[in-house]
Amino acid sequence: MAKPSLNVDQLVSSKDASKKFGEIRKKAQESARKRKKAQESARKRKKAQEVSQFVMDNGSGWSSP
Repeated sequence: MAKPSLNVDQLVSSKDASKKFGEIRKKAQESARKRKKAQESARKRKKAQEVSQFVMDNGSGWSSP
């Protein structure tokens, strides 16, 4: 079985590889931040909806004089 070989066109300098990896890592971090922010917003909306429903079901708890 023959071993695979690399030619010059397939080689990448460490500088280029590092730069590309940094770009990919930055995009991944940005995506994770956006996902976390979206989840937090969804959680807040759900909580607001639950509170609103509770008030609708039980009244505000404030009595008029």
